[in-house]
Order: sequence, then C-alpha cells, then structure tokens
Amino acid sequence: MISISFENKEAVIRFPETLVSKDYVQDFIDYLRVEETAQKSKLTEEQLWEMTEHIQNAWWEKNKQKFIDKIEARRP
Repeated sequence: MISISFENKEAVIRFPETLVSKDYVQDFIDYLRVEETAQKSKLTEEQLWEMTEHIQNAWWEKNKQKFIDKIEARRP
C-alpha cells in the first residue's frame, strides 16, 4: 500500500520497503532535487531540456549494465 500525506509543509510518502530498491529511491530524490533547482532557475526551456537529456544519459551509462546483466541471466 502506498500513502501520501502532508505534514508541517512536507510531503510524506510511505510504501513497503520491498516495493523498490534503495537505489531507486535515491534516484527519485535526486530527480526531485533537480526539479526544485530547475523551477528556481532562470534557464530557458531548451537549456532545461539539454540538462534533462544529459542527466538521463548519465543515468543510463551508470545503470545499463544492471539491465544487461538481468537480461543475460534470463537467457537459457
């Protein structure tokens, strides 16, 4: 079960520990920090898009081997 509440001007999201990995949660938090920075910035939409592409590419380079390993592990 997933629940979301707002307490003392903070969002609280609760979900089972087994739902996602700690790495996934950290990546989500990092994403929220980037969003916060982007909203406060004076960057143009194009600059934000380029930054997003860079972040996504960096994430993929960091994580692609995990996906490849899982796929290869499933092969007969």
